[in-house]
Amino acid sequence: MAGLVQAIASNSNYLLNIGPKADGTIPKWQQDRLLAIGAWLKVNGEAVYNSQLWDISGDNQGNFFTLGQNSDLYISATSINGTTLVVDADIPVTDSTVITLLGSDGAPVPFEKQGSKLLINLPDNIFQGRNLKELYTQVLKVSTRE
Repeated sequence: MAGLVQAIASNSNYLLNIGPKADGTIPKWQQDRLLAIGAWLKVNGEAVYNSQLWDISGDNQGNFFTLGQNSDLYISATSINGTTLVVDADIPVTDSTVITLLGSDGAPVPFEKQGSKLLINLPDNIFQGRNLKELYTQVLKVSTRE
């Protein structure tokens, strides 16, 4: 999903090269890839559909950014190492900012600002019962409540 979220954050195109056989069937490995993208979009689609560009498209940590319909900022994290996500971009947060992990129970995740970096503490159970492919690109929603 890293290529997909990078393309979206950069306002560019993403080519899905699917090659049906002569009889019109799609090979199983290509079906699996399409189904995986669809499953990911079902959970994280609000960061994709009708999104807009943010001030920057990404950081040097493998995070990409989009703005949603309600001006919520979405962080698509393509590289998770442990339970602390480092976002190396000046994300605007205040005391009324709430960060949630899409596809989770909706509970706010703790975060702290250190200079221009944002450190987000992912749920401890994010790795339980899931394989690395399912964790590859997680999306966090940054909302400011007034």
